[in-house]
Amino acid sequence: MDLVLRSTMSLRRRLHVPILLLLLAVAFLASPAVALPPGVCYETATRVSRQCSGQFIKALFSDDTHGVSRQCCDELTCVQEQSCFSVLLAYCPPEAWAHCYGDKAAAGVPLLGRP
Repeated sequence: MDLVLRSTMSLRRRLHVPILLLLLAVAFLASPAVALPPGVCYETATRVSRQCSGQFIKALFSDDTHGVSRQCCDELTCVQEQSCFSVLLAYCPPEAWAHCYGDKAAAGVPLLGRP
């Protein structure tokens, strides 16, 4: 009986760390969907590559206006989610908008809705 009890306690101790890490990983992976409700750049964050989505979400929560690469800005601006335009203007340079919007955006003309 004593041996069974010791074995059980030993097994419990060894499982605590992996279970905790698993729970943290699940919580971390689920957080972007929870953090961006529909209508507030949700479509933009979910329709680009995972790498660009991660850069964009990190930049949003850290207020780092230089945290999104030019390549990701090209992807993000091409989604054309109207409710996200003003947010993207803070994180992506005008040149990134030219990728999908042509010379009008590259010339610095403000974008109001879809061109």
